[in-house]
Amino acid sequence: MKKGTAEQSNGAAVRQITRLKQPKKLTM
Repeated sequence: MKKGTAEQSNGAAVRQITRLKQPKKLTM
């Protein structure tokens, strides 16, 4: 259960970072 929660948290964080990085890359 701990692993599942950690994976979900990591996945959400990675998705947020990727989403923020995508527009930044397009702007750059």
